[in-house]
Parts: sequence; C-alpha cells; structure tokens
Amino acid sequence: MATTLTEPLTVRRLTRDDGSALWSFHRSQWRHVRRDDPQPWQAELAHVTGVLPKLLRAGWCKVDGGLDDRGRLVAVLAGRVWRPDLASAELLTVRHDSYGRGYGRQMLDHLMTSARAIGVRQIVATVHEDNAAARRLLKGVNATPRPNVGPVAPGYCAYVIDCATAAVAVGQVTADTCRYE
Repeated sequence: MATTLTEPLTVRRLTRDDGSALWSFHRSQWRHVRRDDPQPWQAELAHVTGVLPKLLRAGWCKVDGGLDDRGRLVAVLAGRVWRPDLASAELLTVRHDSYGRGYGRQMLDHLMTSARAIGVRQIVATVHEDNAAARRLLKGVNATPRPNVGPVAPGYCAYVIDCATAAVAVGQVTADTCRYE
C-alpha cells in the first residue's frame, strides 16, 4: 500500500500543558481497541498512551507530538537518550484514524534528524512482531534487525537505526523543530 501524505505534520515537544490532548489521544485509541478486533500490539500501544502524561510529568523521556493541519494530535513519539551516542524510540504511535498518511514516517524522520543534531549515532527501536506497518517503516529507513540488543520482551523484535546511513525523507523535518537534549 502506498503512503499518502495529506499534510505535513507540525512536530513539537509536548509539555505538561498538553495532558488533555494526550488523554484525548489515549481515549481515541482505546475506543478503537474496544470496538474492533485489534492485534495484540494495538492494545498494548493504547495502554501505554495512557501512561504518557505521568512519564512526561516525571521527565522520564522527551515526548513529541505530531499535529495535523487542524491542530489535532495525530502522532506521538517518546524518545530517550541513554548515552551521548545512543538513543531509543520508546514509543511511536499514530492515531488509528490517521493510519496510512505518512505520519509515522514523519515522526521517525523527526527523531532521526533530532538525534543526528546532537551527535547520536544509533537509535534502538523495538516493535511487536505482528506490527507489519512498523516493521516496514523501520525497513524503509534501513534499520537493521538486532535480536541481541539488550533485553527484548517476548513477541518483540529489536532494530538498530544507524543515524549516519538512515534514509530520511527529503524536506520532511528539520533539526530545529525540537531536539532530544
């Protein structure tokens, strides 16, 4: 399936003031999970989105939001820098009614561009083995499967994105939108 970009996302760092937008995003994901017959990873992501406001308040990770042309939060990315040269994508999820529009790719491009700007060389991402869209997304940026990169939960696959060779879509994001500091 070809990705159709409707409008570029506005990506910005979320703050404590964005708690209601995150909560709305979370409720939308849970409504989708309860109504449909979701894959296991969809239910897990819906659960995790409910924890994001707590993680944001605690400063555990940086959380960026992708807003569509109506200002609606349609994608969430949580990342963490572990060492000066290593970061992780803790969560990348797109609102269920916005699948297939290229928002996940824009958020991943944002992560890679931001990581490069501060000298991060590798980003570790784990995805559920049944999440074909996420695996295609990682393959599209030349991520390498690495089964032996740290502890990986059963049912998940680990990937490493090499920031020097990752394929970033031209013109999608810039390093100055926000950075992982």
